Amino acid sequence: GLKPNSDERYWKGEFKKDDLISDVPTKINTKPYVEAKYISRYRINKIKYLEWDTERSPKKLARPTFPELYIHPKIIRGATVDGTYDESGLVCNHSINVMVRYDDLKSVSNRSIENSIKKWADKTRKELEEISLIFDLKYILTILNSKFAKFYLNTIRRHRIEYYFYPDDFKRLPIKKISLPSQQTFITLCDHMLFLSETEERRKTEKELIEFIDKQVIDSLVYELYFKEKFEEDGLKTNLLGLVEPYLKDIEGLEETDEEKSKVIKEVVKEIKSDGAIKRKIEKIKSHEWVKEIERS
Repeated sequence: GLKPNSDERYWKGEFKKDDLISDVPTKINTKPYVEAKYISRYRINKIKYLEWDTERSPKKLARPTFPELYIHPKIIRGATVDGTYDESGLVCNHSINVMVRYDDLKSVSNRSIENSIKKWADKTRKELEEISLIFDLKYILTILNSKFAKFYLNTIRRHRIEYYFYPDDFKRLPIKKISLPSQQTFITLCDHMLFLSETEERRKTEKELIEFIDKQVIDSLVYELYFKEKFEEDGLKTNLLGLVEPYLKDIEGLEETDEEKSKVIKEVVKEIKSDGAIKRKIEKIKSHEWVKEIERS
């Protein structure tokens, strides 16, 4: 994200971050803005407002970045804070890692993007743009927030503090390639998590629901994604994705009230919990030695 203080080279000490931020929108504080401390797992907790289109912002910012980084659907995650999803155009400061598909940036050319490609990719930009089209950001978010991903990233992190990740650490997280129809299961579950986590009241009243979807269903599906071959090698055949998918109902775009959406999710979870085959598969996955090691971490 951007650095919302004055550039030290040309406008040293002219203004600091707090000079640009307001709790409420004003004539000049027009950009909805977040920092890592204002987001949490599948949730944006608070929105501030950044001064924008004035003489000093974004022109005089230490690092203004570029607008296309924020206007497209994106994952936002802090160094130690779990990720969430935004498609409202929120801008954020450098405490947040912004993750956008290459295809959404195909009209943008700058040194930041080109240097990143040169450092991290062995493919052309056009190839990267084409590859990005086969991944949905909500699918990636469920992986990024999974117990597996945090364990994996922690083994390769460069910071001395556990579970503290730099932007380049995330680039080393392998995202499993599966078909878009198969990704839809993860996308629907992500929408459920985003909805249930949206308000503080809902997070409290639906805590049990959230925990089950997050820790039992999504985590187990991610384990199956990455360890399927190892499971089969050890005699554990799983098809959790195929078992869960028929029960899921999409709430994205529904005109129903929040209460009705909650009811849909509760019915989905009730049906999943009542399916003995799903319960047994989750138990077997969680009992595998590789998974137990991750769960203990």
